[in-house]
Amino acid sequence: MPAFMGFTYEAGPDLPALPTNSTGYQYPPGATVDAATVAGLASALDVEGEPVAGGGADVDGLSWRVGPDDGSAPSLTVGADAQLSVNYSTTWAGATGVGCAVAETPVPVSKAPATTVAGTTDTTCPEVEAPVGVPTADEAEALAADVLEEVGLDSASFSFDTYADDWAASVTAYGQFDGVRSPVAWGFGFGENSELQWMNGTLATPIATGPYPLIGLDEALQRLDEQNMWFGGGPAVMNDMAVTSEAATDVVAEPPVSTPMPTETIPVGSVPVESIPVETIPVEVTVSTLVDVRADLWWAWDDDGSVWLLPAYTFTDTEDRTFTVAAVTDEFLVIADPVLVDPMPLDPSPVEPAPVDPATTAPVDTSDIIGLGVDDATKVLDGRGLTLRVVVDDGVALAVTEDYSSSRVNVEVVDGVVTAVVSIG
Repeated sequence: MPAFMGFTYEAGPDLPALPTNSTGYQYPPGATVDAATVAGLASALDVEGEPVAGGGADVDGLSWRVGPDDGSAPSLTVGADAQLSVNYSTTWAGATGVGCAVAETPVPVSKAPATTVAGTTDTTCPEVEAPVGVPTADEAEALAADVLEEVGLDSASFSFDTYADDWAASVTAYGQFDGVRSPVAWGFGFGENSELQWMNGTLATPIATGPYPLIGLDEALQRLDEQNMWFGGGPAVMNDMAVTSEAATDVVAEPPVSTPMPTETIPVGSVPVESIPVETIPVEVTVSTLVDVRADLWWAWDDDGSVWLLPAYTFTDTEDRTFTVAAVTDEFLVIADPVLVDPMPLDPSPVEPAPVDPATTAPVDTSDIIGLGVDDATKVLDGRGLTLRVVVDDGVALAVTEDYSSSRVNVEVVDGVVTAVVSIG
């Protein structure tokens, strides 16, 4: 996906040659998995129950569910998407957070615990002990590899990124295709006593596509710069000809261009467009010097539901930042246009005027409140469904709202007595 604005890119003197990997992969729409496979996966995860067919992508987005959907016991779902997305969660119903007590008196500076701010109301939380038996990073990685083997996958074909602390451990297992790490991954979370708390992944197997023609270094640098301009833009979508190495259409969507807004309101047509003053915001540009590159795969979604993994380059700069760009030539990529919703058509038939109640438009007689105190005048008007608002008090105009109300009587008051009705509204 597009990176963030503020970078421009240059090749360092020792940047290696670009990778030549030209094979891509497709997850076609309509992937299926049978109940027996789902049941075996559920058994490996100790999820009780029989697989229940879901409603598909157009209903609940599921192909299968095993276990309850209310968190009362572990559950497993398999999505109806092209990758057959898998999600597992342990029992979560009834889980509670850590409550905090709020004291009613301020805490002196000298006695304030670390969780308080001196001079403010004391908010303290009980000290919570870390769970017992959280696995180390190495242990969590081994546990994740075991789960992959149990569900019928070769753990040696994955590369692992692992994190662990006193509270939890998580593992991301990236699939490898012909030695190239894929962005498609399995995720695992472990907690107390090394319990598997959540897991996600994909069951579908992609098919190889290509070979694809690849762009050169100058084009790759240009694409990196363009991705900065696409900040907030739409996802890449594969061209229909992507499964072959033949050239497809030459029509490629241009990235949107951001136009600065005028700094003042100017009537349309009053001055030439080019003379309208605009405010430009200076952007500090960081030059990223690229010193390494590796083969990668670019994740793209097609409008027919396919998921594609396209040849890509991932560059590393002198600050160890990484930037990924699709490596296939332009004819195999288009940028998805935004979906525009047509406005609801107006009914051209004439509109009958609403009936008018003469009682609501008749002049309001308020002369009898002059000379009354504010409280008495308010009671009189209340009996008529009207409200009183003082707008001038002892000769001083008061700040009032500018809204209109046909039932509001604006009055002037001197020494607490209504002396005049200023307006209705």
